[in-house]
Amino acid sequence: MADPKSSPKPSMSLLHTLRGHKGQIFDMAWAPHGLTLTTSSSDGLIFNWDAISGKICRVFEGHTGEIHSLAWSSDEMLLASGDTHYNIHLWDPASGQLIRKLIGHTDAVTHLAWVAGKNILASCSEDTSIIIWDPERGNVIMTIDGHDEAVNSLAWSGEGYLLASGSDDNVICVWDVRDGRLLRTLRGHTDSVQSVCWSKDGRILASGSSDHTIILWDWYSGTIHSVLEGHTDGVHSVRFSQSKPVMASKSWDNTVRLWRIDNWQCVAILSESASRKGTPPPAFHPAGSVIATLGEEDTIVRIWRMNYQILLGS
Repeated sequence: MADPKSSPKPSMSLLHTLRGHKGQIFDMAWAPHGLTLTTSSSDGLIFNWDAISGKICRVFEGHTGEIHSLAWSSDEMLLASGDTHYNIHLWDPASGQLIRKLIGHTDAVTHLAWVAGKNILASCSEDTSIIIWDPERGNVIMTIDGHDEAVNSLAWSGEGYLLASGSDDNVICVWDVRDGRLLRTLRGHTDSVQSVCWSKDGRILASGSSDHTIILWDWYSGTIHSVLEGHTDGVHSVRFSQSKPVMASKSWDNTVRLWRIDNWQCVAILSESASRKGTPPPAFHPAGSVIATLGEEDTIVRIWRMNYQILLGS
């Protein structure tokens, strides 16, 4: 097994260092086909990067606020972005043109999430609400209120009707969006819940918190499966790989940790910039053994190739 205190090498090799943003990067997301990586920044710009060449292949302009969230539709026909001026923009990725704005939140948009295989978008905000959108018409399908403070993160289950949300009220909620019912309220963190994410099989819901821990939940029973410790500051994001048996976590302790999901041991630690104002989650490539992280500065992205045989010690 890899020594998590050691350098990422030889289990990880650097493919690209992406430089272009003039302001802090807040989010990054791979397009579903995996050929481009999209980044958003406090400079008000969104860049599409060619994954092979590492060059900028498209620039999206139009936001007036800091862009804190990005999300691709699964058919790649739409790119959504949310900013601190309460706006959600829907873009045509092929042309870079703005299609429409979704107006509904009354404070900064913190996270966006598409339902896989469906033209439905969820957004959350510092205004404490969650909105389910019909992006094609620009209409609100449903507004969900239930959190007492800012909602920081959303995650759809694979079925496409369960939505998890994490909030500054220290609580995770699981909603049935077919009728807006609250199915579960998960309590266990002692500080803000910054991130939520489902495992690929939908059995485990992971949450990262400002209390420095990651909790793995059996959401159906509402019980805690495991608590992962090791970060020395708040955990800003958690992400499962959809192609490999690994989960990544990002913390304000300036590290990304990689965890194997069979025994939940930490197998690698990467040094990475982290800002209290906001920091992007690590982004697993949708199919390959590649992960994108911030670089030594918060305006830079690094793309790594991972050798899972070495990383997992198999």
